[in-house]
Amino acid sequence: MKITHTLKNLILLCGSLAFTAALILFAEFALGRFFFTNTPLEKLQLLFPPGSREAFETPEFSYTVSINQLGLRDREIDPARHPECRIAAIGDSFTYGFGVNLEDTWVKTLERRLRASGLDVEIINCGSPGAGPADYARFAKKIVPILKPDLVLVGLLQDDIGVGDPPLLEREWNDALAWLRASFPNIMHLMGQKQPWETTTGQPEEIAPSQIKSSQLNRELDANAMRVNLEQASPEARARFDLLEPVVKERALSGNLNPFMIVSALNGPDYYVWRLALETNAMQDFIDRTAANLTYIRTVAEYCGGHAAVLGIPLGPYVNRHAHEAVQRLGFEVTGEMLTTDAPDRGTEQASRQAGLPCRTATAAFRERADQPGLFFELDGHLTPAGHALYAETVAPFVEDLVRTGTH
Repeated sequence: MKITHTLKNLILLCGSLAFTAALILFAEFALGRFFFTNTPLEKLQLLFPPGSREAFETPEFSYTVSINQLGLRDREIDPARHPECRIAAIGDSFTYGFGVNLEDTWVKTLERRLRASGLDVEIINCGSPGAGPADYARFAKKIVPILKPDLVLVGLLQDDIGVGDPPLLEREWNDALAWLRASFPNIMHLMGQKQPWETTTGQPEEIAPSQIKSSQLNRELDANAMRVNLEQASPEARARFDLLEPVVKERALSGNLNPFMIVSALNGPDYYVWRLALETNAMQDFIDRTAANLTYIRTVAEYCGGHAAVLGIPLGPYVNRHAHEAVQRLGFEVTGEMLTTDAPDRGTEQASRQAGLPCRTATAAFRERADQPGLFFELDGHLTPAGHALYAETVAPFVEDLVRTGTH
């Protein structure tokens, strides 16, 4: 009798727990369906003013840029229509695809390769020129809650280490209520709990007007930027500019060469060399900062039900002899060690390891083709369509494995 009575109590307890769980799930569904319905997303400025159009034409490349209604350089995306696996690729101009059309970027080339392998996947281009790890963390805070990707890929360029201080990790991402806030957002909303990405004012971000720029206008803007930088340059930097070969100076002054490349060489000709000394206190501090930014991204991705991983993107002077020679024409110093050392990848790998993220680099694959021309634009330095294709081919097995295993 006592055993029977205990069994009955156990059954009643289990039934009560099941009923309570069902009631909570129903309340979460009802609140989301009838009270806190999401307004359809018409326009957002996740990265750029939506609807913007730009054209670029230089002696090295010609391409166009279209920004979708979410403010990303990609096709139009419906956040609510989720494929089996959605991937957000966050990065800088090498992810954005500076110098190439959208379909030639490694992002879209990788997407096609994964689909050809039978995966129902989309990869969304979340790259922005000039960005660094601290920007990537801020991008994740804006983008991930909207797109809810299953996987966030962080494209970390070999000179990204230490670019920017990490944003403060809001306590709501991992405090005592984080799991409840993430699992039952509508119930927690009813209780006055804000999500970590919600602004303190609750006001939506103002959307800037669309920008339409012709290739001529972009050349004029770059030419003006170069002139302004030269006017403000130190005597030493100006002397370095005067020593450049005529074609380099002409392209820089006419807006046919990215002024950032020239200005970087004028102000720090050892830009590519000093980064190889990972053991210095400065580089270790930079690695720690990068790890903190990656940790922020991992936290955001996991809170929103996804995962994150790092893809190391190679720079030409470290992997290709033609690019190694070309940067000297811009005024950069180089060493033979740059083409053999593993230091650039070790920095990326160490930061990823500290953040608890899997990482894949592509240096070895590019160095196997170190004598092959046409993988990087000669003076601009970005990946060409062929370079993007090689990169996508190299990282595809790693990303495919992450998708098939659920990134666990």
